[in-house]
Amino acid sequence: ATPLYAVNAPSNKELKIGITQEFGSINPVIMSMSASSYIGQMVSRRLMVIDANWKWRCSLCTKVPSIKNGLAKILVEKGKKKLIVKWQLKPDYHWADGKPVTADDFKLAWEIGVSPNVSVSEKDQYTKIESFTVDPMDPLKFETKFTSAVYDFYQLPYQAIPSHLEGPIWQKSKDKPDEYEKKSLYTVDAQNPGLYNGPYFIKEIKTGSHVELRRNPFFGDSIAHIEKV
Repeated sequence: ATPLYAVNAPSNKELKIGITQEFGSINPVIMSMSASSYIGQMVSRRLMVIDANWKWRCSLCTKVPSIKNGLAKILVEKGKKKLIVKWQLKPDYHWADGKPVTADDFKLAWEIGVSPNVSVSEKDQYTKIESFTVDPMDPLKFETKFTSAVYDFYQLPYQAIPSHLEGPIWQKSKDKPDEYEKKSLYTVDAQNPGLYNGPYFIKEIKTGSHVELRRNPFFGDSIAHIEKV
């Protein structure tokens, strides 16, 4: 007998996901809405993540720093304990425009997050870092100095901001409250592939309708299995 309806064979061509909330800014530092974070997990990668066994592991770094392995060191300044932590980024991660992810991208995210002129959902994760120093000899190495000897120093969850695109915008807008949010490419040109370093980048946004994601051809781990989301 002829079937009343036909079912397409499963494929990796396209995945459609329905959500009830409209997403807001996809800027990794500024985003706060759950819908934005949901999309953000697909288009951006964090420095550190929690794996399926509830263990912190590197996503974009090469080794989890610790006192034992020498990548973290306690120092005392004016009677107060502080921490110096060294980080090494993996060399095979790129923004979706082909530019490499570097320490400058994480430094820019920290500068934006710590600024009193930018509203972020979790200010503490930025302000607990006193200084951020990029190794002048290696663009994949940087050092963070914490204001106190916190136990969770290795749990830096924040994401990078592409300094080759957002850096000039930040320099022109950083001294005015709320100015960066308005001028950021995440606001005015969110379909620019260079804004994303995850397995996908945003190909199209239709407010009130949908956001279309495509595979990042430069993603470090492996090319995403599903072609379009």
